[in-house]
Amino acid sequence: MKRLLGYCLLPLFFCATSMEANQLLILGDGSRGQTNVPIESSSILQISCGREHLVALRRDGSVSAWGYDGNGRATPPEIRKAIAVSAGAYHSLALLGNGTVVAWGVKDQGLTKVPASAINVIQVAAGSFHSLALRSDGTIVGWGYNADNRSVAPTNLSGVVSIAVGRDHSVALKKNGSVVCWGMNDEGQTSVPENLDRVTAIAAGDFHTLALKSDGTVLAWGNNQHGQSTVPAGLSGVVGVAAGHRHSVALKADGTVVAWGYNSVGQASIPTGIAGVVGVSAGGLNTALLSADAPFISQQPLSQTFLAGRDAVFNVTANGSGLSYKWYFNGVALVASSRIQGSSGARLSINDVQKSDAGVYAVDVIEGNKILRSANALLVVRSLLQLSAPVIADGIAKITFADEEGEVLSAPDAELYQLQWSSDLENWANLPGAITAVSGKLVATDEFTTGTRFYRLVPK
Repeated sequence: MKRLLGYCLLPLFFCATSMEANQLLILGDGSRGQTNVPIESSSILQISCGREHLVALRRDGSVSAWGYDGNGRATPPEIRKAIAVSAGAYHSLALLGNGTVVAWGVKDQGLTKVPASAINVIQVAAGSFHSLALRSDGTIVGWGYNADNRSVAPTNLSGVVSIAVGRDHSVALKKNGSVVCWGMNDEGQTSVPENLDRVTAIAAGDFHTLALKSDGTVLAWGNNQHGQSTVPAGLSGVVGVAAGHRHSVALKADGTVVAWGYNSVGQASIPTGIAGVVGVSAGGLNTALLSADAPFISQQPLSQTFLAGRDAVFNVTANGSGLSYKWYFNGVALVASSRIQGSSGARLSINDVQKSDAGVYAVDVIEGNKILRSANALLVVRSLLQLSAPVIADGIAKITFADEEGEVLSAPDAELYQLQWSSDLENWANLPGAITAVSGKLVATDEFTTGTRFYRLVPK
């Protein structure tokens, strides 16, 4: 089971809805038949909007498409074991269960020539002129048009857990909750806001970018000609985001949808009373709203930050009968071990967390043959080091801590920790001084008179 990939990255796995169960509603442009769904909505597991066509993953692993079929972009080959799909502007992608990728549509610029290195793939994303594939080791393979290096990931980029592709730019979400963008930046679409962190999902429109934070809020940057990068005031409780040509869409935890930006053909006009939506996609001048007959999650798993060596717990609360659960880490099913317990329960615990445990967690809630994928929860794991001996001036000691792997620490990180001191490295006491973020590091202060002190940071 995978999440939506392509023009947007978000959960697409499903809950009961006040729309008809298992209903797919396409808003916006219908000039190419995009709004006429030719298959039973009940068979659809995932939907992806391209520029003028849509691609659907069906529950049996087959793939369907409709809309404009120039160069066969809406005519997929016979596929029986797909686990995710992505529709671009001129081509389409399907990810197979064996970690390989199938592409079809326009062949120019090598759009459908999947590299041999695209193996062990867990996510795919199709843009206008290029594609990306995320491998299970957190690295990216790209192909297609490469102006502005849009299809070649930055050197040494690793630890990626999600990808998104716009018209001319690419976006990656790292396991520490930070975002990396590259490619064309003529509209500011790759200018990531300073100190952006704790991101759990990303989306790329043609000329703008969206980031969903762990607190349910959304940030946007890039072209704002039609207000697509002006997030509605007070928007919160968001669990998924999508971005089209010049419009943006947010899916809330209560199943309602908010859209803003370019609305020339109603692509951002969410019908009154729509609720219970569980999946959204946006591309071109279309927005897709998907519902399904499945359990309902009343409490999503929450993002967390821990120091290495601590224990982490994720919980999900769902309503339904005879429920079962399946947890995922960076899109891959978790297997129980001596450290990981509850991979098939409502409570997932990870003992003695390590840097390798950092990333995105999600859970499938299963009721019979009905499946609902939760929102993403981010686990950030820090290993903090005291950089040097305290600097003492006027009776005040200043102690600087940095992330062991050089990751940038920000103001929200500072709020998570408590400074402690000890004279013997055995007995520790809290200090009241504030901790601040300075130049990507954490700085704490201590006012004392005499004696030797040792310091450490611990989670509050």
